[in-house]
Amino acid sequence: VLICLTVGLICWLYPARSVTAAGNSLEEAKNTAIKYAEEQSNLTVDIPIVTWKTPTTTLNIAIWVPDTPGHSEKAAIQNNSIYGFKGAVAASKALASLGLELMMNPDSLAEVTAEHKERMKDMPKYEGKAMIPESAYPEAPGIVITAINGLVTLIPSETAFDEKEGDTISVKSVSNDVLGEYTIAKGVLSKKSADGKEYSFELKDKVEPGQRLKVFYTAAEGNYIWFYGYVHAK
Repeated sequence: VLICLTVGLICWLYPARSVTAAGNSLEEAKNTAIKYAEEQSNLTVDIPIVTWKTPTTTLNIAIWVPDTPGHSEKAAIQNNSIYGFKGAVAASKALASLGLELMMNPDSLAEVTAEHKERMKDMPKYEGKAMIPESAYPEAPGIVITAINGLVTLIPSETAFDEKEGDTISVKSVSNDVLGEYTIAKGVLSKKSADGKEYSFELKDKVEPGQRLKVFYTAAEGNYIWFYGYVHAK
């Protein structure tokens, strides 16, 4: 069994939650770690992909001052400070000690393996992608595709983007074959205009009723491509 050990340079908003918080005794730190290990994590990381296959652990070290916004310049500066370095070293030592314990103590490894197996008992097979059922995806608003004539109708007042001259709307199959594209022509009014109207274009390939299609929006300014959503042909 492979145990993945990762270092997380993340500060809880309340330092008392950190196992390295100032003033915590070793026993208090242990109890705090156990308490929060039993709760659902709300962090967004890549580690969950690994947890489908093997027991995994992380360690959070307090290196930020309270109320530091994540993914900010302030966070980056603190991560690269002496406090960030010391936090990384402390976390590395703790995780390395855990790894050594699991390699040297078969009972500890067996306990971890058994817990992971129990947690995964009723879980579906991991497919290497977001396991969201197709029925859970909402239809992309403001886009109607009619199978009988291959017509794509855009309703600017309902779409989530503001169509401008030069922007492109693309329709693709689930396998990413381009079925049709439309570039907003000069003079076409956007939804921000008081008298904005619907406009449409034809697909170059035939689609079937109920066929699931992808809609992409490409902004002329910056050539930014945005996957807008799915639409089922009517």
